[in-house]
Amino acid sequence: MRGIMISCVSLVVQMLTLAVFITKIRTNRQRLGKLKDLHEVTSQVFIEDGIENLKGIVSIAFVVVTMKRL
Repeated sequence: MRGIMISCVSLVVQMLTLAVFITKIRTNRQRLGKLKDLHEVTSQVFIEDGIENLKGIVSIAFVVVTMKRL
């Protein structure tokens, strides 16, 4: 019973992490669209997006593994 509760809590945490990840990507896209000199910040934004994408993929994988355990 305790294991199921821990799995559910970790699942909720991962879903919240995923929601934050999606919000950050949208914010980065909007920021990129508002910049006047795109060349300076483009690489920085793409690196941040890459890191966020990697975090999102890991979060999704963790959610899938947790769901399979249940």
